[in-house]
Amino acid sequence: MIQGIRKNHLPSKTNITWLLSVSRSYSGITGAKSVYGSCATSVAPSTVWNKQRAVNSVISRSYSQGQSADQTEIQQPTKEQVKYITETIKLNDKSYLKHATLGQLLRNSFVYSCCTIPWLVNNSLKLIEFTERIHLSWLSHWFIKRTFFKTFCAGENEREIVGSMKRLKGLGIKSILDYSVESDLKKDDDAGNGKAKSENEVIEEAKKAIDDLVQEYKKSIDMAAQQRDSFVAVKVTGLITPDSLYRLSTLYEPVLRKGYNDLVIKASNGSIKSVKDINGLEKIDLTQFKTGILEKLPGYSHNASSVDVQKIFSSIDKDGDGYIDFIDLMMGMGYSNKLVRNLFLAPPHSKSTSQAKKDDDSGIRPLDLEFYDNLTERLREITMYGIQKRTRIMADAEHSYFQPTIDQAVLEVCESVNKFTSTNGSNNFQVDPILYNTYQLYTKSGLYRLKTDYIRSVRQGWAFGVKIVRGAYMALENARALELGYETPINETLQATHDSYNGAIEFLLGKIAESKTKALQMVQSSNEASKVISVNNPAIFIASHNHNSIKLAIDRSQKLGLITKHDFSDTDKKNKNVVADCSRTLGFGQLFGMQDGATSYLANYMLAAEIDATSGNSSQLPKAFPSAKSLHVYKYVPYGPIAKVLPYLIRRAQENSAVLDTVKDEVRQINNEIKSRLFFSS
Repeated sequence: MIQGIRKNHLPSKTNITWLLSVSRSYSGITGAKSVYGSCATSVAPSTVWNKQRAVNSVISRSYSQGQSADQTEIQQPTKEQVKYITETIKLNDKSYLKHATLGQLLRNSFVYSCCTIPWLVNNSLKLIEFTERIHLSWLSHWFIKRTFFKTFCAGENEREIVGSMKRLKGLGIKSILDYSVESDLKKDDDAGNGKAKSENEVIEEAKKAIDDLVQEYKKSIDMAAQQRDSFVAVKVTGLITPDSLYRLSTLYEPVLRKGYNDLVIKASNGSIKSVKDINGLEKIDLTQFKTGILEKLPGYSHNASSVDVQKIFSSIDKDGDGYIDFIDLMMGMGYSNKLVRNLFLAPPHSKSTSQAKKDDDSGIRPLDLEFYDNLTERLREITMYGIQKRTRIMADAEHSYFQPTIDQAVLEVCESVNKFTSTNGSNNFQVDPILYNTYQLYTKSGLYRLKTDYIRSVRQGWAFGVKIVRGAYMALENARALELGYETPINETLQATHDSYNGAIEFLLGKIAESKTKALQMVQSSNEASKVISVNNPAIFIASHNHNSIKLAIDRSQKLGLITKHDFSDTDKKNKNVVADCSRTLGFGQLFGMQDGATSYLANYMLAAEIDATSGNSSQLPKAFPSAKSLHVYKYVPYGPIAKVLPYLIRRAQENSAVLDTVKDEVRQINNEIKSRLFFSS
């Protein structure tokens, strides 16, 4: 509905002052429509796979930071807490309602009202499946397209999508295009449906589907390239079969982490010598690496005679000091390392690979490595096409049981496409990251992985672009963990998620501030009278509906000098005009059709701040929203065929249903606007 806003409304100067002066309080969930609710996908938890439950439990516990493993109930805020926080910090520009059409208002009132009916939301998938069984799917699709689809998606074809982007651009809001087609493990009852296919037929179909998706992402990049500073979101699960992605993820990080953690425990109790690096990470030597890591891999025993342990260790020990830490391990033991990849393979079976059970946890298949190579190749192909079209790429985060391999592939490609250009590191802060990775901070591992991956980017020499989200699969993750008997990867409390998310903001903004300091030092030491230095690395994209987190990011950015009312400029002692532009390091985004008031507030606030800085007159607006020297405000713009985006639409309904008070408040605002138009009352 935000597409109906005009660009001639700004928040008052009083409201802006209030925003900047309100006390820092970010423990609540204001506007948390996609923050921390029941966000399950339409696919039920898989029971096909008999997981490595002990390994899954270890990886969860290793991140829990002392929280009780027995605590299984996820604590939700009370209505009083939600009401208090909503009244305390509320970034809501209601002007967009005044400029929406009556049709948009009526449609959104209906859609949001439906989201407040739990039984309807919880049974939405069953209702859709019922219409398919009685051959009335055309009717359900017709209804959904004219209601939920129009509210939460930008369109099905290029004309509709680009039209939505243009309307957003007119409001100072940029776009992240998202082809919202999702993949997951199949349910038990999906197996055997239809005619049985040979393994070769399944492989060829999978490869063709991946090829088609790559072309779809290139079309998305073509559309995004029509507007400056756009992103394209990529779901990595579509570039590899879910079966292979799961097996690769089960063995890569969890097995390495378990082996490393066992060595850390031994070092802590004095069983082995403890050596730490500058980041406080425990370091292991060649012997510990062999016995604690390599010998634990499924393919080591039947390859032991041919394994060159020293050569593998040396390939990981980049500084040659005879020790490696966990970050070295994750960098060097990836599937792209030809020296170690075969050690992850399952031992030879007496029966053929096609006959081996899918739930066999003994290792990965040769075909999985083939699919992994294809995954990195395709992701690199998409990103290089984005570079050609001057469009950046965001790799979405997905289910926790897929994430280890997603991270491995994305970071591997980041190393090549985000690579620093200088050898001495003097201007590395100017390198603009092209490919961004996404971190879900409702997971116990989220903040730790973000910090260690940042250290990895520094060691390998590439620009760190990151999108942070709270997460969208909580209900599915918790249900699956309970069903399969391992510890949930999701934080045990809501407050832990808030702390993790806001901790990521604090950490990344601190790193940006360090980059700005280097930029100012460089500019002040130059002989030029005036010079502009851009700070692009690291870059943080705050994807959040939580008003307190947004407020925190703005507040901290100002205190760190990353954003000011004077075009991000500083003046040195010689009164030279020194500009350290940090505009590309910080962006905000909300989902299309959700939190429109917050997005409008951010866009109008940033525009007002710029006009105040340049002309001092906030009543006169430029014809076009300025694209430089201002924070970037985005909408996540999903699109795709109605039949393929149904899982996405169901999640949006579930997220709204999870925060009823916030949604009901929005419905009241919309209905009041409708009444004012119909009855001509104020």
